[in-house]
Amino acid sequence: MPTERRQIILSTDEVLQAIQAYRRMAPEFLPRGSILGFRLDGPEAPGGAPALTVSVEMAYGRTHQATEVRAEEADVLQMLIRCCVENNIPIPRRGAKRAALVGGALALLIDHTGELPAGG
Repeated sequence: MPTERRQIILSTDEVLQAIQAYRRMAPEFLPRGSILGFRLDGPEAPGGAPALTVSVEMAYGRTHQATEVRAEEADVLQMLIRCCVENNIPIPRRGAKRAALVGGALALLIDHTGELPAGG
C-alpha cells in the first residue's frame, strides 16, 4: 500500500496571513490588537510541534502594550489546515497531519496511506 508524504511550507508572509485568517475563525486565539510579528521555536520534544509565539499590540485608551502569546499545538495545526482550505490547497481528510519546522519555516506535514484501486 503506497504512502504519500506532503510538506506544505509557508513563507513568513503566509504565516502572518494564516494567523490573521485563524484569528477571524477563532477570536479567542489572540487578544484584540494589531499583530506585530511572530517567532518560531523548535519543538520541546523530538517529533513534537514547533512553538509559535505571536506578538500583539494591545491598546487601552492611550496606553499601548505589546504582549507575546504562545499558541497551543492544536491551534497551530488548525491554523495550518485553515490556511490550506482558504487557499484551495487540497489536503486529504484521512491523512495524519502535524505541524513542523522545515528549513526553519512553518510547515504542515501530511502522511496519507492510500489504497490502490481494485484490479490495478
